[in-house]
This record gives sequence, C-alpha cells and structure tokens, in this order.
Amino acid sequence: MNFKSDKFTYKAYTYTSSTSGVKLGDISIKLEKQSDGSYNVPADKVLIKVHAAALNLFDVKLYNLAVWPIHYFTGKRGLGEDYSGKIVAIGSKVKSAGKFKVGDLVQGFFVGFVPNGTFSEYILVDTSVKTEGEFTHVVKNLSLTDACSWPEVYGTVNRITAGLDLKDKKILVLGGGSSIGRYLIQYLKLEGAREIYATASSRSAALAKELGAKGTIDYTKGSILNPVLELVHKSEPFDIILDCVGGNELFPKITDILPKSGGHYNTVVGDSTATKLSISKIRLHLGSVRRAKSSDNNKLPYSYKFLLGHFEPGWIERGKQLIEEGKLKPFIDRYYKFSELEKGLAYLEAGKVSGKIILKVEED
Repeated sequence: MNFKSDKFTYKAYTYTSSTSGVKLGDISIKLEKQSDGSYNVPADKVLIKVHAAALNLFDVKLYNLAVWPIHYFTGKRGLGEDYSGKIVAIGSKVKSAGKFKVGDLVQGFFVGFVPNGTFSEYILVDTSVKTEGEFTHVVKNLSLTDACSWPEVYGTVNRITAGLDLKDKKILVLGGGSSIGRYLIQYLKLEGAREIYATASSRSAALAKELGAKGTIDYTKGSILNPVLELVHKSEPFDIILDCVGGNELFPKITDILPKSGGHYNTVVGDSTATKLSISKIRLHLGSVRRAKSSDNNKLPYSYKFLLGHFEPGWIERGKQLIEEGKLKPFIDRYYKFSELEKGLAYLEAGKVSGKIILKVEED
C-alpha cells in the first residue's frame, strides 16, 4: 500500500458513552517516514484491511459500561475483537521476522479499542502487545468472511480450561447453547471428558447432545439448582463446572455439587448475567472477585476462578489446527452489512442468538 503522507484516514465505529450511540466516523493513524522518503507503519506494527468482524456479547457489555463518570476517563473507544482480513502494510521488524507479508489473509483477536476496534475498515495491530498481536494465517476450510467467527470463542475455551485435567472428568457446562458453550462441549469431548452435562434451552438441547453432552438441563424452566443436585444424587459430584453465561444459583449447595475436597468452578462471566450496569450487578461482580480471592487464599473447599485477561500462549495456532482438522465446528447465525451494525448489536442483546453474528465490512 502506497502512502502519500504521515497520516492515514479510514472509517470506524466508535462511541464515547452508552447514551451517545455508536457512530461511524473518521479515524487517523500516524505513519513513519522511511529512509527513502516513503511512509509506512511503525516497525512492530501491521495494518490490516478488515474484511469481516464477529460480534460478541462482551461488545454490548463494554458499551453499556460507558456511563458517567467511567466514560469521562475512557474517552472515545471502538468495539469489536474478532476479525478477518488482508495485510496491506507491514513494519520493518515484522517483515524481517518472515512469518507475514503484505497480501497475506489472516484472522485474529484484537483488543485495541483505541482509536478503534474491529468494527472498522482497518486496524493497526501492534505485534509487541500481546492482546493485539494474536493473529495467524486464515484457516483453509472457511471463507475469509467466516474465518472471523472463531478466535474469541475458541480463545475463551482455551482460557476457561487452562490448567485443568479434563480427561475422565464429569463436567457441567453452564451455557451449553451459547457460542462459547458449543465450542467448549466439542473441546471437552476431544480432551477425553468422561461425562459432559450442559444447561441449554429446549431449542439447543439436541445440538448440545450431538456435540458431546450426555444430558442437558433446560434453564428456561426455572432454577437449575435442583436438576443439578438430582444429577449428583443419581451418581456422583461434578469434578468441574465451567460457566460461560454467569449466575450464582449453584453456590448455596456448591459443596454438595463438587467433591468434598478438590473440584473446580471456572467462570469467564462471574455472578451477573446482565448486559447493563446497575448497583446490584456491580455487587454481584464484586462477589465473584471476593470468592476468587478466597479461593486463592485456600479459604474455600474447591477452586474458584473468575478468568479475565489474556489467553494461553499458542492458543490461536492450536485453534486453527483443530478447525482445519474438522475437530471443532464453527456456528454462524447471521450476517449484517457494515452499515447495519446497530441492528446486529440489537439482535445480539435480544438473547436469541444461535451462533456467531458477523459484520461484513467488505462485501464478498
């Protein structure tokens, strides 16, 4: 890509607060003058033209958190983490490493947000920053559009299971019908889990079983506590609980559900299932943090982890391999045009999603 000056401008969706709305506008990035007088991205950076981006519930939660006084400190931010696209410019240090070149098709996970996320015509990826530099060549068995559908969900599966011995374990998945839950059930089966049970609505139950769940609990019929206890009383406690959706229904009887000593409860959501901020929801999240701290200090009879932050090293290459080998099946619900982002976010927040929602930044 030939740049004429030290500034490159493109369109991206950003917001300043949850009341101002998500707006499409101009974003400019700074380029560096080279020894030959041309301009290029900095040495550690890669400019990617975004072809498609996947919507995640985290996008909605992050947007809804932008209330006063939080938005006063965060300023203008973007949305979107998953993407697929083409490298159009590459810094000298990245080029010399030899793994990527201009023209390569890639997919990845980008938590930039400033000045923009992946709901954007371009993203400037800093390969020296772990949360930005996690991308790889596009998988061979998906279209470039669909390739954006898997990095965040597989990365979350990698995070929620990190350090756990899954082989021959009895495992409960909370949120088996969610995008993460679908990947998680498949992954647990691959890793040799003995029995997998999952919470799922009636419309997702058959799929959860097809993917590897031995049985399901319909969370739409009321509290899941008694059905979970029934599964325990019929045989034995669960070794591991993996929570993709949030909630705290099981904790009043958690020492009956998990083994008397040992057992693991890992969550990537915490106690709150809400997408909007309120005092009560903040208290629920603080409860999750306190429980995790108690676990770290060995004050609980089981291990509790509220997992936020980075994915495990090498996760994206491992995910690519599993998808290319057909061992993990991606699920896509629907597509929206770049101009239809607000419709996509509204559909996502409605809570009836069956797979990933993809924003087509470029039409195929």
